[in-house]
Formats: sequence, C-alpha cells, structure tokens
Amino acid sequence: MMADQEQHLESAPAPDVSFEGVKLSINSENENGGTVQLPPETDSVENLPSPVVGEKETRPLPPVIQEGFFAGKSGRLEEAVDQCQKSVVDGNIDGTVQGVWLLTEIDHWDNEHERVILLTQKTILTVRYNFVSCKVKDARRILFQDIDSLQKGLFEYPEKTFVMPRNGTGLRINWGKGRDIGFFEMWNPMADSIPYLTLASHPLQHSAQDSSSYKIDAFETALVQAVNQFRQEQNASSPSLPVSEAPLKTDIIFGMHSAVFNQSRLGFSRERGGVSF
Repeated sequence: MMADQEQHLESAPAPDVSFEGVKLSINSENENGGTVQLPPETDSVENLPSPVVGEKETRPLPPVIQEGFFAGKSGRLEEAVDQCQKSVVDGNIDGTVQGVWLLTEIDHWDNEHERVILLTQKTILTVRYNFVSCKVKDARRILFQDIDSLQKGLFEYPEKTFVMPRNGTGLRINWGKGRDIGFFEMWNPMADSIPYLTLASHPLQHSAQDSSSYKIDAFETALVQAVNQFRQEQNASSPSLPVSEAPLKTDIIFGMHSAVFNQSRLGFSRERGGVSF
C-alpha cells in the first residue's frame, strides 16, 4: 500500500513556481482548469511624489519695503490709469472701461511683474507701466471671445523644486482651447505666445486704503461678470464662463533666475538704494 502511494505521488504533476524580482507567483490548475495567481503588489500612496504648495494667505512686507513701491505714492496710480485710457484703450475694440486694478503677473518662468489691468466691455488690457517715469512701456490685449476658462487656486511646484513656494491665491485665464506649451516656448523667457495669463494680488494690498484695487479676488468677480454679460450679448444661449478651483502648476525645478528676480523685485517700479527704476 505504501509503495502504491509513493508511485502515485511521483506521477502527479507538480505546480509551476516562478520567482520574478520580489514577487512570488504560484500557478496551478484548479478543478475547473483555470489558473490561480496571487494579486500583484500595488504602489503605496506614501511613495507617490508630493508637490510643493504655498500657503493660502500672504504676509505683509516690512514697512520699509512697502513704502518703496512707486505705485503706492500719492496720485501715481490715478495718473497711470489716465495715461492708459488715452494711449491703450481703443473704444472700437475694447468698449468702455469697467474697472482698473494693479496686480502681479507671474510668467511661465515664475517671474513676477507689476501690471496695470484694465477691464473693459470686451477685453482685458494688461499694461506694463513705469511708475517712476510715468510712461506706458507696452500693453497686451486679450479678447473676451478668446477666453476658454478660468482657474483659481494655490501655486503648486514639483516635489524636488528649489523654488520658495509662492503664497496667496492666483487666477489663471486660459485661451487657445487647451493648447499645450511648446518646447521652445517653455524655454524662452520672452515668449509672448503662452496661451494663458496668471495673475495674483499686488503687495500693496496690505497697506493701501482701497485694498480692493490690488486684490485678485475683486478682479476675478468683475471679470466673470463682464465675460458672462459679453457672452449673453453675443448669444443668449451661450454658456457661462467655466471657473474651476485647482492648484496652478508651475514646472520650475531650479528657478535660480526667478528667485533672484523676485527677491530683488525687479518686475516692480521701486526705489533701490537711491536709484529708482
């Protein structure tokens, strides 16, 4: 009897066992002729990259730095608005001006620039204005009919970035129907074909008497109303402007240029050690 059992064990097929890396997979046929296999290991959530995100609220700058912004000096912003309306606004293209803000533009290299923003009946006008010489440097026009969507949220950077994350909420105005940024556009700091505009509050929001003129939230509210009104006038059945809340991603790893540029506030009209520019 023992001999018959040994002979039966020797003739029975053994299951296939395979070792791949650290995973153990045992294949054997069950009663229905199928294959039984252990489930593969899954990646832990803890191992996924964690992006770097700034804080929701911004902190006031020291008084000595706040006072250095020429835009905050008496009458400078009013004079800038007057000059922009005379030299930039085209009534046939833009319509009438609905509101004016002084905000911060963040380009695709994460550099901060001071901008006078004029919201009209049909367009957004972003103006580079020199508050020291009181002159319009250049301007850019964004038509309401080209705007696809708005996105607001905190600023997000890659996990291994060397950039100090920017605090505060930003607003990204998208057009180009979701077109991705090309390779040469991404690596050209002077590229003017980027299909979006990113804005944030101006540092003067913490010290100005009329702080709403420097805050991105006030501009966003007025922009949504203006664009939706424009769409209704063009077509009564037009949908409202899509507005989403999601982090504003910036693919900057090293960011040495933007770190020096922003820390020195070279994108703002300021007095710098007796020299104003």
